[in-house]
Amino acid sequence: MRCGLQTFRQLTFFHQLHLLRRARLCDWVVWTDMDEFHELHGKNVHETIDQLEESNYNALTGRMIDRVAEDGGFHPVMDRPSLFEQFPYECNITRRILNANRDKVLLASARLIPASGHHSVFNESVIFSNYPNYRFLIRDTLQRNDSSVRARDGGTVWHFKWIAGVERYLKDRVASFKDHKYGWWEESKNFLRYVRKHKTIDVAFFCRKSEKTK
Repeated sequence: MRCGLQTFRQLTFFHQLHLLRRARLCDWVVWTDMDEFHELHGKNVHETIDQLEESNYNALTGRMIDRVAEDGGFHPVMDRPSLFEQFPYECNITRRILNANRDKVLLASARLIPASGHHSVFNESVIFSNYPNYRFLIRDTLQRNDSSVRARDGGTVWHFKWIAGVERYLKDRVASFKDHKYGWWEESKNFLRYVRKHKTIDVAFFCRKSEKTK
């Protein structure tokens, strides 16, 4: 039986560890970025966690789907209509243009530590090799970790990144990530290169009209 549910937005790994150290072993965490909406297939979050625990799973995964404006342009977000109506196309530009990972962790036991971008979760067997500089900080956190990740697919992550200002944001990201030698800067560079050439996203090639409008 779980005793609580905590929801965090996009955080640094360092901050995530501090928050996880305050969580209880029976807690679950919803991992979502600021430009994402999670859709659980057919259930609310509490029912989903009940089912995961009954089946001995400790994480729920899903696929990220990009939402894009009808003309493929990058428009400001308006109060109305709904986001899904403002960006009515389902696309796979994260993989096909950025060459980036679309797999996401929607929620996980507080015993597990998320990787950068919430594309996977770590357990004790791999965490030190990935983040050696956090060895002392995560010592207490790791003592509570499960020995294995048992994930089940069961959700969709709707991705509303492709809006006004995204080019400026990604240019800053390229500079910052490259300075810190994070390999992900190349993903952003791939998108900026595409936009310089094509100006907008080719919705006829990368997308389809979505049936989900709210």
